[in-house]
Amino acid sequence: MPEASWSSRELLSASMAKQYAYCPVIPWIMAAMGFSEPPTPSMESGRLNAFQKEEIAAELRLPKPWRIEYEVVSSRLGLRGRVDIVAGGGPYIVVEVKRYARRVKRLGHFKAQLMVYALLVSDVLGPVREAILVVGRKPLVYTVTGGDLRRAARMVEETRRVLVSEEPPRTTARPEMCEYCWYRRLCPWRSL
Repeated sequence: MPEASWSSRELLSASMAKQYAYCPVIPWIMAAMGFSEPPTPSMESGRLNAFQKEEIAAELRLPKPWRIEYEVVSSRLGLRGRVDIVAGGGPYIVVEVKRYARRVKRLGHFKAQLMVYALLVSDVLGPVREAILVVGRKPLVYTVTGGDLRRAARMVEETRRVLVSEEPPRTTARPEMCEYCWYRRLCPWRSL
């Protein structure tokens, strides 16, 4: 097996943790095989610009100041991410925006990403009280608890372990998730 280009000393991205939450094999494929899904037309059209995110912050009546596309880096956590919106002066509100509506049962990995952002923001800026996932303009509001942050921290560590493992983790994905996964053609468990 080729040597992974990722090392545990590098900063883990919140999006890599989101991939882990969808299926733990995806970050392993990315690290061990060096493949990343190319942006699809729907990914490209799903991106919102800073002005659109400011409009969403206004619609949600979030407290100011607003930090739009806020880069957060925690060397202590070994974690980095770009949060769509961080609102308020503390305790903070963290917001992740997805342009297109999705089925509620397909939001788990986005909520996981949101909680990793809450973990990051709480480590760098201070306490986070709410996390909001906006899906197709519909806000899903979560109160952030200590348990949420501990689960996010565990998921970050589990993602890190997968990235340096020589063996792929077992997939936890349901078969219907695999149908839509770009990485299925590289998945070591696909034939099982």
